[in-house]
Amino acid sequence: MKNWRLPVSPSLIVQQKLNLSGLPYLRSQDLLHLAPENPEEAVCSLEELSLNSTGIDDDAATYISCCPLLETLGVAGTKLSSRFSPCQESI
Repeated sequence: MKNWRLPVSPSLIVQQKLNLSGLPYLRSQDLLHLAPENPEEAVCSLEELSLNSTGIDDDAATYISCCPLLETLGVAGTKLSSRFSPCQESI
C-alpha cells in the first residue's frame, strides 16, 4: 500500500475567524479576552473579526489592538466613532 501525503499549500492553512455579528448586547468590555492576561502569554491569533451590529464602542480599540495578525475587521452598525482607528500598524 502506498503512503499518501497531503500537500501543504496556503489554501489549506486554517484561518482564525470569529463572527460575533448581530449580538446587540455585546459590549466592548466583552472583548477583554482578546488581550492576554500577562505579557508572556501568546498573542491573539485572530485573522478575521466580525463585530457588525453589536453594541461595541471606541473602548473596543484596546482589545482589538491585541490582535496583531488581524487582516479583516467588520464594524458596520456599531457605536464606533469616526475617531476610531483600529490598529493602524497591525491592519
